[in-house]
Amino acid sequence: MGVGPISPDYKSGALTAELWRHRVVLCFVPFIFLYKPCSLVESMFVDVHCHITDPLFNADRDSIIRLAASKGLIIVNAGEDIESDALSLELQSKYENVKACIGLHPNAIVKKRKEEIERDLAFMDSEAKHSFAISEVGLDYKGKSLDQINLEKQILIKIFEMAEKDRKPVIIHTRKAMEDMLGILSSFKIKAILHNFEGNSSQCQRACDMGLGISVSTGFLKFKKDSIIRKIRNDLIFTETDSPALSPNDQRNTPLNVIPLIEYISRIRGQNFQQTKELIYSNFLRMFYD
Repeated sequence: MGVGPISPDYKSGALTAELWRHRVVLCFVPFIFLYKPCSLVESMFVDVHCHITDPLFNADRDSIIRLAASKGLIIVNAGEDIESDALSLELQSKYENVKACIGLHPNAIVKKRKEEIERDLAFMDSEAKHSFAISEVGLDYKGKSLDQINLEKQILIKIFEMAEKDRKPVIIHTRKAMEDMLGILSSFKIKAILHNFEGNSSQCQRACDMGLGISVSTGFLKFKKDSIIRKIRNDLIFTETDSPALSPNDQRNTPLNVIPLIEYISRIRGQNFQQTKELIYSNFLRMFYD
């Protein structure tokens, strides 16, 4: 647990220098030990899903990352194919507040030849040990043929098997496919977050019952999915921008917009800003470092 890179053989029983550097302390709970932020520890903002590698950030990517760092904001960057995965890993090596995910977006899958898909999967398998998590992967049925949907499912199962083997959390894209996604996830023992949750109230409840993280995006500021925000369990709520997409206004979205998003969530859930920030940071630590 912590917010810096931790080696794959990290064991939860060891209080490392990395944990101390990020001021995360070991708190005693009867019969078990849990890592958790204590009241004296300053929490951080978390954008659990964005695309800082997108070409729309080419002109000012570094300045945005540095500005985010100055505000105590962690950027969990999603890869979509081998090119963005490689850039994501490069940024992680350069900036402490960037966490590199590697993935293969379902919309990319249906555009690739078989050998290209195999190449991307092989890259993911070889680089999983260097990545923070697996993302962006999932199912997207919008405008797809039955053959394309079946291909997405086949590849997703391979990726989930990889994540289970490497014990990597997965951040999941789901569009018009929530029932299938929840069914597939029930067959795996992996930590997962449903990014930009598009499901209904009953699906939200099922996801919570399964222990799945549910990410509220800046798109919720525009689409006003307040009932979903209220329904998410305290220990499973996350924040994201999906930037440069899902802007709350007509401008390009950036990870910095996670801050007004937390303000909005706080009002909807009847919490103060600091409570919500600490809650989401605690969930981040539990999901990725516990």
